[in-house]
Amino acid sequence: MQRMKKKNNNKLSQIKRRSPSAEKKVTNLSTAWFEWYTRVPRVWDSTDRQKKSKSRHVVAFMKLFLQEGFTLDPKAENCKDQVLDAGRRAEDAVLEFLKARDIKAKGAGSVLRVLRPLPRSGVLDERIIAYKR
Repeated sequence: MQRMKKKNNNKLSQIKRRSPSAEKKVTNLSTAWFEWYTRVPRVWDSTDRQKKSKSRHVVAFMKLFLQEGFTLDPKAENCKDQVLDAGRRAEDAVLEFLKARDIKAKGAGSVLRVLRPLPRSGVLDERIIAYKR
């Protein structure tokens, strides 16, 4: 009987220990957008190459979903409010697009994983053309 308990305790201790990457918080799309444009030091100056790459790609995909485009006046008083508003509009559009395709991803990493193969499939062609105009 004691042997069984010891084995169970070992399993529990293994379950409790998780790698640090498994404990990362989910980053909302609008948060990734806001950080990209307002964080000091800038995200693109980061030494964390994975975070920099993920942020750059998430923001690029989000720009495709802004119908009215996005212009930022860094000298404006409400610059951060403009960034936050555009990020929320883009986030809503991306999540609506994914919901229409029955995809439940919401965090920046999982949304990026879902969106990455779409340009090759041609699903985003219209949005890419509209963005380039």
